[in-house]
Amino acid sequence: MSPPLLSFDVDELRPVKLPPLPMPPRRHTHHGVSVQEILAKVEAMPADERRRLAAFLVSLRHKDLADYRARMAQKIDDDSPENWVTLEEMDHRLTT
Repeated sequence: MSPPLLSFDVDELRPVKLPPLPMPPRRHTHHGVSVQEILAKVEAMPADERRRLAAFLVSLRHKDLADYRARMAQKIDDDSPENWVTLEEMDHRLTT
């Protein structure tokens, strides 16, 4: 099993552990190109092109997370202490 990937919470700029990505079999293709081939091409790209690609992927992620952001804003605005998470619980959630 590969080690967990690291991502960064763009809003807080802190590392977030992600579970390892399962690598699909080679037969999974998108327009005739396997995921492994795409990953190999990305790895071979110059750093500036990878940064542009990463920025593009982050922008797509932000579009995908519009509903998530609305739910988080609702939770942040919740002033009912019974719905709050303790610091210990948050620490446990972040470290597991």
